[in-house]
Amino acid sequence: MTLTWAENVTSDPEKMRVYQQERLILEVTELLCEIMSKQGVTKAQLASRLGKSKAFITQLLDGRANMTLRTISDVAFALGKSLSIKERPIAMSSVPGFTDGPGPFRYHDEGPTIDDPTEPPTGPSSNPRRMAA
Repeated sequence: MTLTWAENVTSDPEKMRVYQQERLILEVTELLCEIMSKQGVTKAQLASRLGKSKAFITQLLDGRANMTLRTISDVAFALGKSLSIKERPIAMSSVPGFTDGPGPFRYHDEGPTIDDPTEPPTGPSSNPRRMAA
């Protein structure tokens, strides 16, 4: 029996861990790019504000560079924003072999979020930064 992509990732804790890393990197970089776009800030302008090169900013925003929490905070500050991280359980009740019981490998369809507290909440979950799994 051939597993779907989702079943393959969620059936292996190591694959799920890596998936969660990549999902969060994508979510953060998309949020920062969205803020830049709304403000009309270019990579060169952001680089200047941070005292970094445009190449460094490009690497941050395309996920090639390992962004620390300090770096994320610095970029948000340079954009006049404050970010917060919210956790949600990983609940995989729809994945064969997993339940919604206690344990580290639970997936929730809304996933962790990074919210911009200066923006008003939107949508049914009040989470404008939700990514589909």
